[in-house]
This record gives sequence, C-alpha cells and structure tokens, in this order.
Amino acid sequence: MGLKACMVRMRVAFYTAAELADLLYASIINRSTSEKLISLSWYHLLVIDELGYMSMDKQRANLFSNSLASVMRPAL
Repeated sequence: MGLKACMVRMRVAFYTAAELADLLYASIINRSTSEKLISLSWYHLLVIDELGYMSMDKQRANLFSNSLASVMRPAL
C-alpha cells in the first residue's frame, strides 16, 4: 500500500511504532508536539510497522493514540 501510494506521488512516511512513539515522546520533552503533529499531518499516508510487537507504558500509549487521532483525516 505504501509503495503504491509513493508511485502515484502521494506523500508517505514510513515509521516503526517504536520510532514514532519515541519521536512523539521527545516532542513532549522539548515542547514541540504541535509542530511535530503539523509535520506528520502533511503526509497523505503514515505507514506504521511493528505496532503489534511493541509494548508501551500507559502514558506513551495514550500519547501515541491521541496524536495519531489528531492527524488522521478521513479518506475521500
């Protein structure tokens, strides 16, 4: 799906779940969460790999799900 989206020139980002969770958590520490969410919302598609293999504490799980919910747009 991600490769097909790239082929039709959609903006696509590929992350592992751990990479994305760490990125979001770091944005809290350096107070850049709004900017990070804006930059993530620029992509048409976020491909998140290894989500089922990652364990998260409650704070990171909430941050992860709330952040993704804030950048998701309904597909047309």
